[in-house]
Amino acid sequence: MIKNKVRYSLGLVSLLGFLAITMANFGLVYYLKDSGFSSSQIGVATSIYPLCYCLSCIFAPIVFRGGRIKAQITYSFSAMAAALVLTLLGGNLPLVYLSLVIYGIAMGMLWPNVETLLTEGLEGRELSRTVSIFNFSWSFGGGIAPYIGGILIGFGVGTPIAVS
Repeated sequence: MIKNKVRYSLGLVSLLGFLAITMANFGLVYYLKDSGFSSSQIGVATSIYPLCYCLSCIFAPIVFRGGRIKAQITYSFSAMAAALVLTLLGGNLPLVYLSLVIYGIAMGMLWPNVETLLTEGLEGRELSRTVSIFNFSWSFGGGIAPYIGGILIGFGVGTPIAVS
């Protein structure tokens, strides 16, 4: 049985994780537009990480099978942070695209592992409660991110990405 402390800690991780992801995604459009990228290039860029995320969700469990889940979550957040730094440092299109591939793959290592850790060994009411906490936290983080990102853009178009 999952302890409440772990349940709420993972809920907080979910909230902060999806807040950061959504805020980075929000800021990415403004950052790339300000950097002189065309609308079609921005469209491709914002499509790369969800596609890579989807593929990573399929293949990461096969590639990283047997690995320690908590370590993979840490590696995922680290790779996502490195990809965002690379996005901010890169001024050319191929580097931005590469950073978003890394970002999407890292996201695919994150969420399935968080969900596995959250739901492992749970059934019935406890599973329902745990998944509800995760969904609320995840949704709340994604819901407030554009508002916070909008405020941060006032400090500079790269600020939401840097803060993420």
